[in-house]
Amino acid sequence: WAQYAGRPIVLAEDLDFCRTIWSVYRDEAAVHGHDIAPGNEAGWGGLMICAESDAEAHAQFSDVKWFWGKWPKQFGQGMPKLLIGSPDTLCREIENAANAVPINECFLLIPQGLHTRDQIMKSLELFGEKVLPKFSS
Repeated sequence: WAQYAGRPIVLAEDLDFCRTIWSVYRDEAAVHGHDIAPGNEAGWGGLMICAESDAEAHAQFSDVKWFWGKWPKQFGQGMPKLLIGSPDTLCREIENAANAVPINECFLLIPQGLHTRDQIMKSLELFGEKVLPKFSS
């Protein structure tokens, strides 16, 4: 990707790993004549469930956890970064990641097909109204 200045998506929990990916990407892009602005090395994110409370979000996660153990895991797909909780919890998680690596793009997986339309819409509304504004510039 770095050769073409494309942007990979990194859904990793390990922020040291993210620092390494960002650094290697910048260096490799430079070899190919690309000057990558901080935050454009990769998109970062994870599986997102935003609810009024952490307890409610984690209750909604139980079916996703079951699904992940039954389907993607058997093909070697590990669980992505979990962004599960109240708006305040998600803000802290994103801020923690943004303090470790510059982030201009947040990629979110939502549990469509597992959650009801109402659950997904409520999660997206909470995220859009209470989390995104804290990171918009």
